[in-house]
Amino acid sequence: MALSIQQPPQPTGESPLADSGQLQRVPAWLRFLIIALLAGLIWWLCSPLGAVRAAALATALAAALLWLTETLPLPVTALLVAPALVAGGVFTPAEAFLSFGDQVVFLVLGGYALGVAVQVNRIDLWLARRVVHLAGDGSRGLLAALMLTSAGLSMLISNTATVALLLPVVGGVLAGHVGDRNLARLLLLGVAYGASIGGIATLIGSPPNAIAAGLLQMDFLDWVLAGVPVSLLSLLLAYRILLWVFPPAVSSVSTMQLPEAEALSVEARRTLIIVFLTLLLWLFGPRLAQSLGWPQATLGAASVSMLAMLMLVLARCVDWQALERGIHWGVLLLLGGGLTLGRGLTESGAAQWLAEQLGGPAGALPFAVLLLLLVMLAVFATELISNTAVTASLAPVLMGLALQIGVDAGSLVLPVAIGTSMAFMLPVATPPNAMVHATAQVTQQDMMRVGLRLNLSVIGVITLVFLLREWWG
Repeated sequence: MALSIQQPPQPTGESPLADSGQLQRVPAWLRFLIIALLAGLIWWLCSPLGAVRAAALATALAAALLWLTETLPLPVTALLVAPALVAGGVFTPAEAFLSFGDQVVFLVLGGYALGVAVQVNRIDLWLARRVVHLAGDGSRGLLAALMLTSAGLSMLISNTATVALLLPVVGGVLAGHVGDRNLARLLLLGVAYGASIGGIATLIGSPPNAIAAGLLQMDFLDWVLAGVPVSLLSLLLAYRILLWVFPPAVSSVSTMQLPEAEALSVEARRTLIIVFLTLLLWLFGPRLAQSLGWPQATLGAASVSMLAMLMLVLARCVDWQALERGIHWGVLLLLGGGLTLGRGLTESGAAQWLAEQLGGPAGALPFAVLLLLLVMLAVFATELISNTAVTASLAPVLMGLALQIGVDAGSLVLPVAIGTSMAFMLPVATPPNAMVHATAQVTQQDMMRVGLRLNLSVIGVITLVFLLREWWG
């Protein structure tokens, strides 16, 4: 069975509402004008707070609406944030563009370079075929293998590329089981959901992760310690819920339709060594540098990323042309714009002012209830709004709110950032969802049957994990 889809979108934190028919009927120039007028109105209404705060609030509103409606390409909106903050007096020109050179941007750049090398040398396909053949003939084992493969690849390469790679693998399996609709739903949704869930495990797995980590000044290991427990528990829940909703008609599945994995080339083996060493240094580099008496930044995540890119090129694992084509430059611009907006709201005092307005009602709630409500907002908002836009807009405010109510900023920002990657109900919510829906084997009703249950389950997981982190310090 051939599973054909349209060319997958670039993973730039797409806004699902951008494809709305009503929005498309409004010319882009008119949408831009309306948003500009709304931003001007906010600036005028907030002017008693001071010109700088008013400018930051107006810029934040304009950026969020432009991202939401995708009146402009998302990276273009990100590029407009810095000049707008300069015009409002929030930053000098030299200060405004600092975040585009933030270390987290170069960390993600290095992650993309590793991902390109993995794809160019067909390591991802080799891994997928090996895992599927090792899983045996059981449908449950095959689902687990595909979900783990999808999640594992999404920790390093984009979830869009992961699903595009695994769809032909699933198609090869389904070729021998054409009449089993539940098996098709099970495997396709398992691949899509595994990609989204795996992306939260590492700092480079999804743009919201990088934005939150940049604002909180987290390193790679800090993020892994926060993201992996949520990812593993969510994968287990997704596996159980999928089998509950769509039990396959057969317990034994033939994988004979799939070709055996080819032997890895010399370049692929070199790439695997570089990937392994890079992951080790991302996790333990600063501590290794400290033990050697070097400054920790010597083996910081950004430095390690640039060293990895150098080694990939020197070892002839990948050439510059492949890197130029494969790296998602728009995502890097989006990260820079999101970090710039966060800095602008924080340094202008606008985030603190917003937090003060929210501090009274939020402070009256038990922390567990507040956390639950914020995670619910993040998860369900991302069904319709760009996860990057949600994180970039909320994270600075949540940092101020955390200070107001006396909790660690990460206790609010991290669960919200992770929650924005957990949208499972609608095809438009994420590129993986859209790609499996486009195969015509999974309907929107199928996705909603599983997705609502999974959304509610991961809300519980995220809330519980971060409550325990807060209580145990």
